[in-house]
Amino acid sequence: QRRVHGGVWQEMGLLLSLLKGGAGDDIVVDFENARPTEHEREIFDTAHQVLHRSNDILEALRNYQPATEFVQKALGQPNDEAVLRTSYEEIIKRVVIVNSFYEYSQELADLLPKLLAKLSQWSSADSASDAAATLSNQQAIAKQMADLLNFLICFDEMKMRQPALQNDFAFYKRNFARISRMFEVTVSEQNTNSASLWLAEASPMMSTMAQPTARLFRDNRDVLTTLGAMSNICGSMVRKKRFESVETNLFCLRAMVGAIILYDHVHPIGAFHRRSEIKMSKNIDLLLSFSAASTENLLNVLRYSSKHLNDDSTPASIQEKLSESR
Repeated sequence: QRRVHGGVWQEMGLLLSLLKGGAGDDIVVDFENARPTEHEREIFDTAHQVLHRSNDILEALRNYQPATEFVQKALGQPNDEAVLRTSYEEIIKRVVIVNSFYEYSQELADLLPKLLAKLSQWSSADSASDAAATLSNQQAIAKQMADLLNFLICFDEMKMRQPALQNDFAFYKRNFARISRMFEVTVSEQNTNSASLWLAEASPMMSTMAQPTARLFRDNRDVLTTLGAMSNICGSMVRKKRFESVETNLFCLRAMVGAIILYDHVHPIGAFHRRSEIKMSKNIDLLLSFSAASTENLLNVLRYSSKHLNDDSTPASIQEKLSESR
């Protein structure tokens, strides 16, 4: 194993290490320094056009100011046009922000299958080893996939702490006819209905990504092997202390959990059963033992955002690990 120019790890004896230690155990995706190769450039540039705005979306969600005061004024003085105009104007500002979250989710839903398809192209029968090798050989795109998974986890967690998003949007939806007579609105009634359904999801970003992933899975079953490899590699890199930065390790853990949840939502019997490609017990133990920062939020994602955790096929030991750690 050696480090080369640009900080990208090249694995010597890659196939041997995969066969000896299990797919992903000795792979390093250098999330801190990965740069696109010419082979990756086209899809990398496409993804960058979408993903570079993710921090702005998170910042807008983090700084969201509820319109509660203005909703109450509008409800309390329904015949005072001046009050209604001021209140509606403030509510519209919030609706535009919330709608931008929904529209961004649709952009990500278009991007995700492109990234997954690119990372799921191999020809041999050893799919688990091929998936790990493909992630290692396309590190910049693998990093973008991890960026996307991180965003899903962060957005959905913050959204759970912002009930006003749904309340403000519901008021706008109920009063759309009256508001649209007073203002030239940019969020149409059709968009309002779609975004309202999206907001009603407990984890709207992750739920949105499950749909195109499921469609891709019908055509290419290797995409779930890629997600499994992503989860296992991220977990292995944290266990083996490949990175010194706490934030990079948390980045790996969020990507690990994001890959588990997406896999669990798409696989017919989920991610937790005994024959799963994901090293679930090891990955949960890692979250429980990680001491540099709290991982309770990530454990909660596994507890409450998964689809198959409570299935009969989930080993009791897995359920106990997540239950006892509450």
